[in-house]
Amino acid sequence: MRSMARPFIVCEVGSGISASFWMDNWTSLGPLLDLTAGQGHATTGLPLNAVVADAIIEGAWWIERSRSRNPVISLIKQCLPDPIPISQDSNDDQYLWKVGDAVPTNRFPSAATWNFLQPHIQPVY
Repeated sequence: MRSMARPFIVCEVGSGISASFWMDNWTSLGPLLDLTAGQGHATTGLPLNAVVADAIIEGAWWIERSRSRNPVISLIKQCLPDPIPISQDSNDDQYLWKVGDAVPTNRFPSAATWNFLQPHIQPVY
């Protein structure tokens, strides 16, 4: 069941102190661990258990200093949002439920989730 629910859970990063950098769905491209085929942490040196705040050093992403041409590092650099709002935010990270293209919410819309998971079968006449 966890694998079915995971795509619906998104993290709205506040201060970045609880959102997992690699495993949570906090970028527009989904979990970075999935995006990098499970190799991001080994390639970049940022530990697998790092939170988003761990990846920001002096108001910039730690990886911005890298001159590597490694495609995984280039991909990560391209998908990271501006770090300044995160480094200055004192709000907690929020985990929200998102069904399809709907706006994420802190409520569980069971009917919308059910309809999204069930294939819409067109009647045959």
